[in-house]
Amino acid sequence: MSTSRITYLTISILLLVAVCSSAVGKAEELTQDTTWSGTYVLEDTVVVPAGIVLNIEPGTVVLMKDAAALVVYGQLLADGTEIQPIRFTRSEEGTTWKHIMFVEAADSRLVHCIIEYADSEGQHQDYYEPGPRTYHEAVVVLASHVDFEKCTFQKLPDESSNADGDAIAVISDDQDHPGDATANIRNCQFLSIGQGVHTRYSYVLIEDCYFTGKRGDNDDVDLYGESLPAPLIKNNLFLNPQHDDMINPTKCSAVIVGNIIGGCDDHGIVLRDKCYPVLMNNVIYDCRNAGIAIENSCEALLVNNTIFDCGRGLRLFDLGRAGPPYYLTPGGGTATVINCIIWDCPQPVTLSDSSNQQIEDRGSHITIKYSDIEGGQDGVSVSGRYSTLTWGPGNINTDPRFVATVAGDFHLKSEAGRWDPNSESWIKDDITSPCIDAGDPNSDWTSEIWPHGERINIGAYGGTQEASMSKKPQTMSLPLVVYIYSSDVEAAQNFQSLLVAYGCSTTLVGLDEIPATALDSYDLIIVGNDTGYTNQWGEVESVTAIESSGRPIVGLGEGGYAFFGKLGLSIGWPNGMHSSHNSIEVMDPNSSLFSTPYSIDIPESLSLQLYSESDYVPLYLRPVPETVTALGWLKGNPFYYPLAMEHDRYLFWGFCASPEKMTDVGKRLFINLVIWSANSGWDLE
Repeated sequence: MSTSRITYLTISILLLVAVCSSAVGKAEELTQDTTWSGTYVLEDTVVVPAGIVLNIEPGTVVLMKDAAALVVYGQLLADGTEIQPIRFTRSEEGTTWKHIMFVEAADSRLVHCIIEYADSEGQHQDYYEPGPRTYHEAVVVLASHVDFEKCTFQKLPDESSNADGDAIAVISDDQDHPGDATANIRNCQFLSIGQGVHTRYSYVLIEDCYFTGKRGDNDDVDLYGESLPAPLIKNNLFLNPQHDDMINPTKCSAVIVGNIIGGCDDHGIVLRDKCYPVLMNNVIYDCRNAGIAIENSCEALLVNNTIFDCGRGLRLFDLGRAGPPYYLTPGGGTATVINCIIWDCPQPVTLSDSSNQQIEDRGSHITIKYSDIEGGQDGVSVSGRYSTLTWGPGNINTDPRFVATVAGDFHLKSEAGRWDPNSESWIKDDITSPCIDAGDPNSDWTSEIWPHGERINIGAYGGTQEASMSKKPQTMSLPLVVYIYSSDVEAAQNFQSLLVAYGCSTTLVGLDEIPATALDSYDLIIVGNDTGYTNQWGEVESVTAIESSGRPIVGLGEGGYAFFGKLGLSIGWPNGMHSSHNSIEVMDPNSSLFSTPYSIDIPESLSLQLYSESDYVPLYLRPVPETVTALGWLKGNPFYYPLAMEHDRYLFWGFCASPEKMTDVGKRLFINLVIWSANSGWDLE
């Protein structure tokens, strides 16, 4: 096939059954693996048959004539880049193309693609009734898997102010092409269109996406029917739709985690019909009707959510709609609420009975515990004879002390420190929220950054790395760190980001800046991997400045090995070798290094994988000198130690790779090493 800058595909259709239905008609087909680049004009429908791969190169513009479509039974690999996205668009003003449809296709992907001007207005309620369907979304996935990464959906079907075309449908129950349909939708944007994602009985992962300016009566994300695993809606930003709800699982036990949802005239989240959804760590604010609605026999678990400035915080009721096309199960809503904040809502919680007199249980039911509810128990309105409130232990009615609600920052103020997403650093306040260390004692707090009170915070950031820090007295403190590097700025910045994320303020200092730096004003010095090799390390003046500071020193990889060699230490050059490895064998699992401040789960094998891969410098010590404490050794080589301490001041971390290759265990052990070293943690032994 021609790969000239402008290629025109003139496709003669011998027999065309509308490709918008699930029965795709006979059309011109690609006959071999094909690559598109430059600009393509599709005058009609192109079919990629089973076994054929269509590659679309970065920067390609696919101009679609009126009603043109791309139907994939084989595989589509559209790999754009940030600088050269792939654009699927109309061929001329005033026209719209049909869609991209995957039908029992091989796993496909769209990366850095822009999808616009598709004829994609319609109602997904049309899919509720059995029988053939006419799909209207810009991209339709039937019994296939598609990855969407960093794609933009806009101008659907056009750029008018009332345009409400829909983006993606993932369908497992098509009558002609039944089968599991799945999609991973990551880092995508849905800008001023209709519905972003609609599913039927399908697993989707929707993560780190941005939805804004939604139009029409379809929700941003609408999930219908159960799937295994359940759909996961994670860490997305939903802002300011023109109308309607933002996330709506119906008969779907979706897991909805870590989203920010704000600024709608209806509900933030609607949980509907018989299902068991889980909502955790979401912020929902400024939703006129309610933050969360639980309807029609839905049983929801709500943990560590923050709901602010909504008409109702939680609304439990029976919507009705038992007849066509919805066929909803009659009954009220049921919810268990743990570690949540509901504040500045005229009606924090409302429960009402179902009007259906034929069902056994007409009530809505809620259990609330370890939550901050404005108005306390009086903030819960129960109407009807059958609805019930169970007011559990640990609830409070106290101003949660948010940072800045006007700016949308619902972190809790803390004198010990709270995360500031703008500066990406920890900031101390002059007051501390009563929601810190106030959650359910049985909830998992171990992801919260130290210092913590070994008890989860109430609110959306409780149980996460952005949980505000605790004032509870600690045996150690967070150190001020100086990180010395030579030329590997990226690695230095990665270490700085890791340390700052765990509360350790970190300054980067180049090798040539050492003599002019007041190193004794820091609590700990880290010598980067790139600062030396074997017996080569900086200038004598710099070595002397670091040594004379009197501060604990952590040496990393080759640079640490060379520096400690300059000091004549046993844990430095030439007492080692150069190799690659990703793990250590723990010498003493009872050492406080593996429990302070973060507890490291040490398996029976005593093996800890710290990296996905890394070069490293294990020390050869036979025997181990009295001045050295061996902390980790190389399995199968009992005289090689990639983790060791000398003279209770010098710590050697023999791995060379930067934090992006660390495992979660590796990151926590490294942070332990830093805090433990700066606070003379060996004194706790």
